[in-house]
Amino acid sequence: METLEIILSELQQFGAVLLHGNDAETATVEQYGVLPPNFYSTTNLPTQVRLNGQWVHVENIEMDVAVVLDKANHRAYSKPMHEVQIGEEVVIGHDGIRVQPGMMVFAFSRLNVPEIANRSHLCKALSPQRRSKYSQFMRLHAR
Repeated sequence: METLEIILSELQQFGAVLLHGNDAETATVEQYGVLPPNFYSTTNLPTQVRLNGQWVHVENIEMDVAVVLDKANHRAYSKPMHEVQIGEEVVIGHDGIRVQPGMMVFAFSRLNVPEIANRSHLCKALSPQRRSKYSQFMRLHAR
């Protein structure tokens, strides 16, 4: 199951959405500054969560933070771990999450894979794992 979660996480960063339309799952914060197990860690791409059958934009999105749901006000917003409060509802797992692919992916689609690997100014900010994933993604879509 852990391998499937990793694959789903990676695919969501390219805009993949699970076919079934479940709402996002949440868990309650039980200790100040401590996220629940299996919390969803955000990307810096525009993200939406499904709340009561509707997609809600995650406010103030940034990389590697949690998504807190305010069900009473039909809101979702990102929050760093050290700021979560007891009683807040944090998104867990991958159900009910939709990530919109970023412009960098589209910019890469105009280049061939060797050009991407050689353009350090495009890939410099990416970790070696991300560079590898983008290269694999582009090889699949270059066909």
